[in-house]
Amino acid sequence: MSAAALRAPPAGVDAWGHSGAAGDGWATHSYRDRHFDVMAMQVLPGEFYVTDQPLLLTTVLGSCVSAFIRDPRLGIGGMNHFMLPDGDLSGGNSARYGNYAMEILINELLKAGARRSGLEAKVFG
Repeated sequence: MSAAALRAPPAGVDAWGHSGAAGDGWATHSYRDRHFDVMAMQVLPGEFYVTDQPLLLTTVLGSCVSAFIRDPRLGIGGMNHFMLPDGDLSGGNSARYGNYAMEILINELLKAGARRSGLEAKVFG
């Protein structure tokens, strides 16, 4: 898979052609991980990423929280990285807040074809 294939979705369209979350928290920093010799996507604070491709999702946590949720049967998974548990979203949604970050991650997984009953989650932080 090329680095170009990992770019964030174009503005107004997510990775599956849906309008919505693109440009509002999608991770955009892809690179080739030399140790594992695979493409990787770095998820920074306030970002998330969902994919059905074999790629490494990475982040660095300090006082933040990151959730990785996947449907192992269908091979669809994603990760978020948020800083605060909740916040006032009246000024717009922000993946920096856990209440929005979890909702957007799960919704994007379901849009990608994951089954809610098949989801597994691991939370770090």
